[in-house]
Amino acid sequence: MKPLERSIAACRIAAKTLEQSLREVLPGNHPISEAGLCELWLKKMRKHASIYPDGWYAPPAHGMFVQFGTTNKPNRVNQTSNRTPKAWPRTDIFLDRQDGIISAYASPVDRTSGLIGDFSITLYFGDNADIHSLLKQTLDMDIALYKKLKVGTEYAALAKECAKYMEKHNMYNAIASINDPAGTNIGHTIPSSEKGWSQAELKIFKAGGWEAISNLISHKRLFISTLEHTRITETCAHTVEPRPMVIDRPDLPMVNFHTMVVWQSGHKRLVTCFGDLFRLAGMNYMFDENTIPFLK
Repeated sequence: MKPLERSIAACRIAAKTLEQSLREVLPGNHPISEAGLCELWLKKMRKHASIYPDGWYAPPAHGMFVQFGTTNKPNRVNQTSNRTPKAWPRTDIFLDRQDGIISAYASPVDRTSGLIGDFSITLYFGDNADIHSLLKQTLDMDIALYKKLKVGTEYAALAKECAKYMEKHNMYNAIASINDPAGTNIGHTIPSSEKGWSQAELKIFKAGGWEAISNLISHKRLFISTLEHTRITETCAHTVEPRPMVIDRPDLPMVNFHTMVVWQSGHKRLVTCFGDLFRLAGMNYMFDENTIPFLK
C-alpha cells in the first residue's frame, strides 16, 4: 500500500469505528454520554493494529473528542478550540436520539508511514430546516473548494477562496489555533506527505515516545491560511476543514466536517468517509448529484 493510501485507510478506520459504536448504542433508551461514546469509539479503534493506540492531536486525551448538542442548545458543539478542558467529553451530557447534534473527531496515525488520517463530522438527528441547510451548504463549500484546486495553487489562495464563499453565504470561520501565526485557518498539510520523514524524524518514531511523536506531527504542519504561500505539489495531501457558523445566528451550530485532499502524481482525490454515517443519522438531504461521488 502506498503511503498516502495508508493515510486514507486510517481515516476510514476512524469513520467506520464511529459508525460501529453508534450502531451499538443508538438502539434502546439507555443514556449515551459524550465520554461513554468516546471511550467505546477509542476501544474499537484500538483493535486495529495498523494505527497507533492514541491519536496525535492531544490534548484532548487520546487525540479525540465527542460533543453533544440539540436544536435549541447547540452551544456545546460551538467550540473554537477543542484543546481546552471545557471542550472535552463529559459524563453528564447525554445524546438526544431524536433531536441531537454530534460533533466527533479522532486523529489516528498509521504505524507504517507515520501519516495521519484525521476524521471529524457533525451529525444531526433533528428536523430543523435551517440546520439541514447549514450542514448541506458546508459540505457543498468543501466540494466547491476542492473542484477549484490544481497543482500550483497557493494555500493562501485556497484560504482566500474559502473566505469569499463564506462571506457570500453570511458565514464565518470559527476555528482558532494557538499554533497558527494567522490565528485561524481552514486546514493544514498532512506532515511528510510530500517528501517523507527525515532520518532524524524517523528516529523519533523509532524511539516510540508518543508525546515526542505527537509534537513532531503537530509542528510539521503548514496551516492553510492567508499567510501561507506554499504551493500544492503533484504528490502531497492536505485537509480542508473550515468550521463555519452563520453571522448573527448563535442558535445554529458550528459545522465540523474534516475533508482531506490527496494528490498522487498530479491527480487529486477528495476523501470524506461521511456517507455511511450520514445514512445512519437519517441525513438523506446531504446526498445529491454534486455530493454523492464524494460520499460513497
